[in-house]
Parts: sequence; C-alpha cells; structure tokens
Amino acid sequence: MGDVEVDSSEDDSEDDGEEAEHSLTNAVQAVTLSEGIEQEDRETSGIGHFSSNTPPASENPELYRRMLKGKAFKGRSHQLSFIESTYNLPDLTWALHRYLNELPAANNRGSSFLEPVDFTHFTANVYNQIQIPVPDFQNKSDVTMHHVRSTSKWRGAGPRRDFALILRSTQHTYGALGGRGVCQVELAFKLTDPFNNRIHNLAFITELQHQNGGHVQDPHGFVLFHEHLAVDYSTAELQSYRRVVNIKSLLGAAHMIELEPGIFILNTHVDLTVYNAIY
Repeated sequence: MGDVEVDSSEDDSEDDGEEAEHSLTNAVQAVTLSEGIEQEDRETSGIGHFSSNTPPASENPELYRRMLKGKAFKGRSHQLSFIESTYNLPDLTWALHRYLNELPAANNRGSSFLEPVDFTHFTANVYNQIQIPVPDFQNKSDVTMHHVRSTSKWRGAGPRRDFALILRSTQHTYGALGGRGVCQVELAFKLTDPFNNRIHNLAFITELQHQNGGHVQDPHGFVLFHEHLAVDYSTAELQSYRRVVNIKSLLGAAHMIELEPGIFILNTHVDLTVYNAIY
C-alpha cells in the first residue's frame, strides 16, 4: 500500500498524550443559576480553561484541533468484532457501514461493495478520551478545553460514557439548541480504511431526543431530553439515533443531570461558553 493519507480536515488530528485530569461526573447536586462557574464545577466537569496567548482560530487552526487521547489496550489495534463484543456494541459495524457509504465517492472507493459483516474484520485503535478545544466566547485567543471520555472501566468501577454536544444542522433549528443535539459517546476510535489508507477519527454515539422542540421549559429554564425506547441492538435494525460520526461533529462536553430515569436536563450553567451558545 502507499503512504497513509490523513483526513484533510484541520481539526481532526490524533494525539497520543495522556488523559487530562478530573472529568465529567453526575455528582452535581444543584445548578448554579446566577453566580457563574465555581471552581468545584471546573474540577468535575471535564472542562478546563487556559489562555493560549495566540492569535484567533482563523489565524491558528492548530490550536482548535480535536484529538483522540488515551490509547486503550496499550495501543494495540483490534478487529471490530472484538471491539463490538468488549464494549457491548453489536450494531457498531452496521453504523460504520452506513457512515462510510454516506461519504463522498472519492473518499469511499471499495467499501461500498461490502456488507456490514465484512467490517468485522477491519481493525481499529480504541481511545478513552476525545479532547475538544472550544473558543472562549469573550476572547478568541482563549480556549476552554473539554474532555469527553468513553471507557469500559473508570477508576476501577464500571464503564463511563460522557455526553457531548453534536452539530445536527447548520440551520438555526431545534429551538434554543440552534441546530445542536446531545449524544452519549459509546466509543472513540481510529480506523484506517484498507481500500484508500485514509484515517478516520470517529465516535460511535447514541443521540438523546430533545423535548418541546428544543425550547427551554419552566420552571427550571433548561432544555429537556429523554432516552429512546430500549431495543435489542443485536437483532433490531440499525436505529437512526445510533451513528458513527467524525469527531469534527462534536462541539464540546454536555453536562447532563438526570431528573428521573431516562429524563435529563442540559445544564448550560456549568460553563459560560456553552451557556452563551445555547442562550
């Protein structure tokens, strides 16, 4: 094969650095509505702020590249059949099949002739974190760094799969969300297409469904979301809310608070950048 061709997008690079410190947790008991961001929120939300002392993003695109971090399995690649089984994602290859076949033809030669079962033999590298730099809304030379984690074991306990904001439409739709949605990141992985050597930095996601057209609701003034009805992903047809996406589609961490089983509010007050984007 020829040289590996890396995705030409400027914000889709992969990095092998270590995981960043303290991240998103559901331990928040109350939302600060008027006092801004408290230090405790910063330490538990996976959101860190730093001044880049660099020109705006338009002059320095390197600063705003999304990155896969924290290699799983000691950096070894595995077949997708193994990854599906290990992470309990029986519809992963079906979602990947749909993703690759929806790419422009120039980026997709070869894979269009395959069936989803053929993708089980593809190999991929799994990562524990997606690092998403978000430009500060007040100063474009500052960055708020969001760390979205997806790992089979978190600190010796069970799996951890963070929520993230995702771009669903370039139009200002879905009420206050402005074309954004919320998803849970089931898997972060890097795949090299064996037909054209193109590297894809990807996430397998499950989207939540917004309520009330994405408009804020009383009495709390937040947007509500709910999970989709449970199905057996190993036997059901691929659900439209289960997708493989390029990590470029992820806009930042979403701090979700579960009001009752399967019902969440999007806490936009934990981070001023997200607050000003949604409101």
